[in-house]
Amino acid sequence: MSGPIHPKRSDSEAGLRVRRARAADHAIILELTRALELDYPAMDLSCFWVAELGGPIVGVAELKDLETCSLLSCVGVREELQGRGIGRKLVDRVVQEALHPVYLYTLVPGFFRKAGFRDATSLPRDLPPRAIYGCLGCDPSRCLCLMRPREDT
Repeated sequence: MSGPIHPKRSDSEAGLRVRRARAADHAIILELTRALELDYPAMDLSCFWVAELGGPIVGVAELKDLETCSLLSCVGVREELQGRGIGRKLVDRVVQEALHPVYLYTLVPGFFRKAGFRDATSLPRDLPPRAIYGCLGCDPSRCLCLMRPREDT
């Protein structure tokens, strides 16, 4: 058998807290995005949010508010903690703060569809192209653009 089995706990029991990242968090954000292969050349550390589980940062998400849309990227949770609802809570909290409908490019649409995202039928003029992520070897047919409208619209 490999490693200890960790029972799933609810977010409240685990002490999950989502907040805007601070400059002191930048090294951990870089470490986590690299480990999860989410880092990209145009990443903006000032646009990150973090999820803390009883203190340590265990999840990250980047939210950029543009002129007519918001762009969500770099959503990830430490591998050993995935599947506990941390990513969902992080996404829900970050999307609440978006100024516009939220768009994202993803290879894992199932996760985001469960969080209320749907296929984008048209793209806002100021939404950056997929190329900003530097995914040169990526199969564009697997990378979908999804969107989630603001809840107050």
